Amino acid sequence: MKDLRENNITLYFHIKDNREQLHGVTAIYLVQPNKDNLDRIIEDFDEDLYSSIVIHFSSEPQAHIVSNFAKQLAKNKPAALTKITKVEYSCLGFHTIGRNMAITEGNNEIINLISMLK
Repeated sequence: MKDLRENNITLYFHIKDNREQLHGVTAIYLVQPNKDNLDRIIEDFDEDLYSSIVIHFSSEPQAHIVSNFAKQLAKNKPAALTKITKVEYSCLGFHTIGRNMAITEGNNEIINLISMLK
């Protein structure tokens, strides 16, 4: 939590948590690129929760999942598309095995998180 606050992130919610409207803020979604998560983001658009959003996927999304997401938004909430300010991804698939060590999902390499973050 300290690291989040130091980076001006004041609230943290799990994607499955119920949330209230927070207009005037940008929501940053850090999610796995799967249908359930994107359906939940669409529900958030239906409830008009945020003024703008950034979607950051934890791995490269499959094209058809993102395409279906965009089509659903364009069909049901075309104005919602203007609220998306950025969509990006990083290869963040890993399991921590210690305070500074992790195993990546792709090739089971042990990586040192401190050197990775520098």
